Amino acid sequence: HQNGGDNAETVACALIALLTSQPILAEQVPPLGHIPKLMQLIAAKPAECGRLGLQILVPLAGNDSCVKTFCNTPTSIRSVMEAMRKGHDAVAVGAEVCHKAFTKNQPGLVAQALQADLVSY
Repeated sequence: HQNGGDNAETVACALIALLTSQPILAEQVPPLGHIPKLMQLIAAKPAECGRLGLQILVPLAGNDSCVKTFCNTPTSIRSVMEAMRKGHDAVAVGAEVCHKAFTKNQPGLVAQALQADLVSY
């Protein structure tokens, strides 16, 4: 089991490094359908998966197409909040995801935040 966690960390770090060094690759993520799956993963799995998922969302949150997909995934904000609740080390990462995503000025994302009561969180 420990080895699986190490593998997940390694793969997540590699993906984050790739998306950070080649931000244009984030454009390819929404058509592949991975963002809704990632949102489900960070909300449903243990705290470590949530933290890793949030770290993957950071470079994606800087991309307009990805943020539009966040808007079209009705549970995006709730998933981020759930991952933040599960682990204290995920709070700062979740806040960074929200900050980057909200700077893209997508009304649908703001509506999700209001529905999820993100302001009081």
